[in-house]
Amino acid sequence: MSRLTILISYGGSWVHSTYKSGKTKGVLVSEKITLEKLRNKVYDIANLDPNEYEITMKVIYDSTDNAWPVEIVDDDDVKTFVTESLLRSYKIPLCITLKRKLSNQQATVDFRQLPIS
Repeated sequence: MSRLTILISYGGSWVHSTYKSGKTKGVLVSEKITLEKLRNKVYDIANLDPNEYEITMKVIYDSTDNAWPVEIVDDDDVKTFVTESLLRSYKIPLCITLKRKLSNQQATVDFRQLPIS
């Protein structure tokens, strides 16, 4: 099975079309990696609980115009990312943003405590 080194950037945020701050880690993955396995790897690297956080994965591919981040949402997107990474002499970072999930306790509203208008 062929392997590919990818860069995963996490803990930062997007400002316009640039990923700012955060940490970056290089990892070795299979060229046949799926979205599910890639997500699991990101959760492990960032030391996050998938029950507490949603992740968004985006990349910027080199283009002649100003490129915008492309979200990785399915296996085809992962295959494109792998293919583009193999074609380049440099690494294309996979940039991760986090969103805390609402717990059931946070999502529940006690109507008895709301003011009556």
